Amino acid sequence: MKQSIKILGYYKRIRDNSEFVCYEENGRTCLTNGVIVWRNWVKKRYLPQCKKVNEIDVNNIIKKLKRYHEYHPILKILEREIKQEGKEGENDNEK
Repeated sequence: MKQSIKILGYYKRIRDNSEFVCYEENGRTCLTNGVIVWRNWVKKRYLPQCKKVNEIDVNNIIKKLKRYHEYHPILKILEREIKQEGKEGENDNEK
């Protein structure tokens, strides 16, 4: 079965500013900080403790994912997003 993964947004926990990536995996909302992946009760339990932000240190999340979840599909998606942002930044500098 092919996995369908879509990034829903970046979040910071209000209490301590911990950073998370919220994503949808095959219709299920998930949350990760790179070390732990939460798949249960994300909308009810975890997201109310967080605020949505425009950006986080995605490189730090990627580094943790490589260490703890080396083959997780979200890792490839985040790496691709970082590369696209780099290319967009280069194009902005050329203008």
